[in-house]
Amino acid sequence: MKKLIKLCFALLLAGGPLIAYADSQPVGIIDNFDGQATDYRLERQGKVEPISLFKPLFPNDIITIKKAQQTLQLVLQGEPQPISISRKDSPFSVKPTGKVPSKLNNLWESTKKFFNYWFFITETNVPQSAHGKGEELAMPLLEKQSIFKPALLKAGKRALSVGWINGKAPYQVQLATSQGEPLLTVNTEDNFVKLPEFYFETDKAYRITIKNAEAPDWQKIIRGFKVVAQRPESPDIKRAPLPEKTRQTLQAAWLAKQHGKQWSYEAYQLVGNVKNYAPAQALQDALVLGKNR
Repeated sequence: MKKLIKLCFALLLAGGPLIAYADSQPVGIIDNFDGQATDYRLERQGKVEPISLFKPLFPNDIITIKKAQQTLQLVLQGEPQPISISRKDSPFSVKPTGKVPSKLNNLWESTKKFFNYWFFITETNVPQSAHGKGEELAMPLLEKQSIFKPALLKAGKRALSVGWINGKAPYQVQLATSQGEPLLTVNTEDNFVKLPEFYFETDKAYRITIKNAEAPDWQKIIRGFKVVAQRPESPDIKRAPLPEKTRQTLQAAWLAKQHGKQWSYEAYQLVGNVKNYAPAQALQDALVLGKNR
């Protein structure tokens, strides 16, 4: 599993932390960046602010890019597409939005709150006990489920992502029916695997077994989920003026919090399809660690 990106929870897009800048409203966010946060500098009202994913931007913020090969992507209110800035654009000054179409502005305002789902999941502290003892295999993403409120997965043909923590490679991962009939078996050296495509049938239950491939059979974990026809979707996020990767990541974060978190595993699948996007990787890593609790 890739190292979890450390992120800042100091500023939310729709709440009290914005009071410090009550004379203005945020006009965009830092959507993505190459390299490390220290490769960039954000100056606000004469003070240096830390760079972080999904950080709100205010009029007259000044962004400096320190390294020639790095780029930073912004989503700004009133702009139909994300803006990428590089060393040649540095220093970059965030401008007031001016006249923004009311429809677009209303969508922006309604979307801001959905960033909080992402912040909540990625910045939650997880007790060490949730990770098992020492190198003991653990799958926090599915450990809180029960037969009355099972993890839910959308039906259809798909390549299922499976992630866990601890244990010792090599690993063996098996997909089986709820009765234990093997369907797929994969060996891997990593604590993540994407299974071959398989058709998951509506109203059927399945289970995943993970064990250290060379360990005794009793040293394994078994987790289950139920398949349903459709997954919920936020219409506000779907129609919001956001880049597609941002939209998919926010949909996954929103989904993870629905119906008592029964959709967390489906959210994990959804965000896993968003490639080369730091906020998506951060959310996926957080879900594996069981931070959606």
